Amino acid sequence: MKYLAFLFLFIHSHFYGQKFEYKKHLKSIKKNEVPKTSKECNIKDSTFIDHALNRIIKNKDKIYITDRNLLKVIPVMESSPTYLKMSYENISIDILLTNFDSLTNKVVKDENGDVISINNLQPYGCTYSKPTKKLKSITVNFGDKKITVPDSIYADLYEPILNDSLLQCENLQAYVSANDQFVYLYLYGGEAADTYFTKLIINKNGSTTRWLADYYILSCFGAFNEKFIGW
Repeated sequence: MKYLAFLFLFIHSHFYGQKFEYKKHLKSIKKNEVPKTSKECNIKDSTFIDHALNRIIKNKDKIYITDRNLLKVIPVMESSPTYLKMSYENISIDILLTNFDSLTNKVVKDENGDVISINNLQPYGCTYSKPTKKLKSITVNFGDKKITVPDSIYADLYEPILNDSLLQCENLQAYVSANDQFVYLYLYGGEAADTYFTKLIINKNGSTTRWLADYYILSCFGAFNEKFIGW
């Protein structure tokens, strides 16, 4: 009985603590976010975070909204064209890329030659040509607890940018929440009109969440500048 009471108090305090953090982060984002920049954009929302709240982020996932300026950075420790290792105290991240093999993947194009599906999924980052690289694995270690991110979270993401960013995008960035319970990966991929931006949320309990914005959304809200906070 004492164990159940302790467990209830732990979950209760954890949930409401995260909810408080989310409100603080959301307030900070709204205070500093740049308004919509494109006059030709058909999106009615005035800022990126408003659009994300209205169209992308599920209500139950709003607690994961974060202003990156308020988070602890997980720095890069090792880097190569296909590998990235990041570490902060007892948290470490390993990310591997691999070449895209056209022979073992089902690629479908439309009459214009644009890629419309790969392995029955709508792909991001490779509409106008077959991809050359994709994510192979993402592993996050919270101390002795190893979380292998399921490939269903990133199976449709191609040309991810780990450490070879173009001018309009940044390299992969990783952060940890104040309570060390969540790791957030901010990842760009593709290039030009194929560019996408995604946030991967990895919970210490093993659950994962993803938010994604494509090029049209990013261009509407002037996301290709250093002041872009994201979500």
